[in-house]
Amino acid sequence: MKKSILLSVFAFAVSNLATAGSTNAMSNDEHAMSDMSANHQAMMATPTRTINVSATDNMSFTPTNWAIKQGEVIRFVVTNSGKMAHEFVVGNSSEMREHKQMMKVMPDMAHDDGNAISLAPGETRELVLPFTYSGDFEVACNVPGHYEAGMKSDFQVKAG
Repeated sequence: MKKSILLSVFAFAVSNLATAGSTNAMSNDEHAMSDMSANHQAMMATPTRTINVSATDNMSFTPTNWAIKQGEVIRFVVTNSGKMAHEFVVGNSSEMREHKQMMKVMPDMAHDDGNAISLAPGETRELVLPFTYSGDFEVACNVPGHYEAGMKSDFQVKAG
């Protein structure tokens, strides 16, 4: 019962993020990854390339120098090489603030869709994202305390 309530709250929050990112008044730089991930047809696109990422207990992701161009569909293959749980979330700065707050309320929330995945120690998972907008993005682990310890990385998607 508790799990279904948490899933309902999470689904509601994600749907609000997706609709919030789809207003016409936003510039390309402000479009949210949740808006991109809501486009399931684009999610089914064949990845144009793969980026292998390691999440470590040193509170970092490696590598961090991703050169992504607008229009690319990236398959992130993320390995948790540590002994504690991590997550891999891609979004803009406002999404990260909202997600971090949600993780404070529900620290055991697991992610398995959209723009986020949860990783148990030693686990490898994939996340495929179409980068249909250019702008500034961030990848982060919002497990309580991890973001604050530096487990985040900024990157830019260059216009096609």
